[in-house]
Amino acid sequence: MESIKINSKEVLNFLKEIKDNNYIHREGYQILPGMFGLSLIEEQTKRPILSLDIEFNKSVKYPCELKVELEESEDKSDFRISNEEGIIYSGLVTFDDEDDLELNPFKFFSTYRVGGELLRHSESYFKDGETGIYLSQGMEFHKGENPLNGNLDFGDISGDRKKKIIPLEYRLGEKILAKGTSRVRPITKKLLERRLLK
Repeated sequence: MESIKINSKEVLNFLKEIKDNNYIHREGYQILPGMFGLSLIEEQTKRPILSLDIEFNKSVKYPCELKVELEESEDKSDFRISNEEGIIYSGLVTFDDEDDLELNPFKFFSTYRVGGELLRHSESYFKDGETGIYLSQGMEFHKGENPLNGNLDFGDISGDRKKKIIPLEYRLGEKILAKGTSRVRPITKKLLERRLLK
């Protein structure tokens, strides 16, 4: 289990790179973005990836210190990222050793940018005064394809008041380069802010 210290500068640089303008990740709240947790897994992934799944179990403020635990088997790696209070993020990376390892950075980045793009589309999914708490993100990649060569499109939302499911695709014309699912919980912005300021 590796222990990693996270500072404010690297988080803010990450947010700028992925174009995530969610105010809860910035000064006053400083909630560590879930996708930053996934970037810690990218640093330790040395095989071509087929899919990514991450669960956002609880929020944590930065700067902070996190422990990263990987449990790799033949074709997958389970991961857990935790602090002294418990598991913050958990998930699974699956591998396809016949794919191109050099595509990994593009696959990870295509996943990181979903949160910011989802926020920009939030008016389509939530009522006035509402936003969503990100619960999980899954992505599956097509062999030999760079998803960033395509356009990111979100599909029709489904689910209930506890969990909304939003499908997405990276598409180049008729060709699907990657597809995934975002899961979010609707919440009023006022209630979210009260929780974050506790």
